[in-house]
Amino acid sequence: MIGAEQERALSIVSFMELVQGARSLVEVREIRRLLRDNAFRISTSKAMSHLAASLMEAHALRSGLQVADAQIAAGVRETGEMLATGNIRHLRPIAGLRLKTFRPNGARAQEARSCSPSLG
Repeated sequence: MIGAEQERALSIVSFMELVQGARSLVEVREIRRLLRDNAFRISTSKAMSHLAASLMEAHALRSGLQVADAQIAAGVRETGEMLATGNIRHLRPIAGLRLKTFRPNGARAQEARSCSPSLG
């Protein structure tokens, strides 16, 4: 269960996607408060960006991987953390990701895949 995790991380891309979906500055503040209150840390690095580019080269044409998903996947690969996502289809082909299917309606998340890294 996601709520039971001690540490929570959010990629900078995921944060930007949340802000992009906000309809007002009030919602942006609510997003920031939600992240702060639930102890999320926002992460990014130069190494993550390089890995994201490699993932794009390897998976964009084959599985439809998009830029934001590549950056998120790179962050998860670098940290070794579990990724809870509703976007399993594009991320499943990437070796080294620990994925959980996330259902925002509160349904229980199920582990989708765990494998060792092969692209670096």
